[in-house]
Amino acid sequence: MKNAVKEKRSDSHDRTDPAKNERRDSRVRFYDRNSLEDMDWPNTEDARDARAYLEPMMLQGTRDFIINVNATLLIARIDDLVLPLTVNDAEY
Repeated sequence: MKNAVKEKRSDSHDRTDPAKNERRDSRVRFYDRNSLEDMDWPNTEDARDARAYLEPMMLQGTRDFIINVNATLLIARIDDLVLPLTVNDAEY
């Protein structure tokens, strides 16, 4: 039984889609307030909601929305997924 499990584990093939692998370096992009206009927002409901919420906060700064937070807001786009990132150097 143990040999069958080891054999099964060692029989792992790379099942990555070659088309996705070719553009791997372009799959993850980061945007800040200066590059936000270059962002190509995905055409999904989640991305539209994220844009409506994050874009004003990025352009105006976090302090206008959350009085006790002074952070840099970035966006990470991974394929069609949009994630907010906050960078804070001083206030913990």
